[in-house]
Amino acid sequence: MTLFKPSPNFSIPGELKYLALSVSLFLVTGCGTTLKTVTPTQADHPYKKIALTVINTHGELRDFSKQSFDSIVNPVFNNLKDMQIRTTLEEMFTRKLSSPATSIIKSSDVFKIHENVSYNDYLNRLQSSGAEAVLIIGLSTSWGSQTSTTHHNDTVTGSNPNFLFLYYLVDLKTAQQVWLGNDRVIYRAENVSAGDVNRALYKSGYISKPVSNTAN
Repeated sequence: MTLFKPSPNFSIPGELKYLALSVSLFLVTGCGTTLKTVTPTQADHPYKKIALTVINTHGELRDFSKQSFDSIVNPVFNNLKDMQIRTTLEEMFTRKLSSPATSIIKSSDVFKIHENVSYNDYLNRLQSSGAEAVLIIGLSTSWGSQTSTTHHNDTVTGSNPNFLFLYYLVDLKTAQQVWLGNDRVIYRAENVSAGDVNRALYKSGYISKPVSNTAN
């Protein structure tokens, strides 16, 4: 039985269409991840303490030089606009990467919002916190795919946002990238699998054995 049947002139507002589509996609497809990794430098020991820095940018860190930091990391790693998604991702990755043998330091606990930070200051303050390396998590909207769902002869169409995550594990003593990752995430940025990153870092020898957990 249909409890509510729209009139011929009834139209669903754009915001509600997008919300309905998003909920439907989440229930049907859930999330999808495709983590690929590269290890430029083989680990000789696991890090005991790793810092986290989240950046929302389309830029790619080809290295971790002063120029790369100033142009890509510094403008966004402690900005106000991205504070909410940065906090969410920091919490997710802290839970997954932390273990009795691995401590995690959030950049938000070291640097204030809108604080002016130089390249050397960034490296020195993270090292002073005890971190041996920093995992830089780069997030950007990568593409959108057209999708549609039909329910009771009503079709909702829209764009399904997807996200690209780029990971850079940087040794703080050498400022060299020692581990890299690339992940494509469907629907919501929060669907990224921090557990996949955790396991990949363990397999590469950069963290100790992760705590067993099947959730993201």
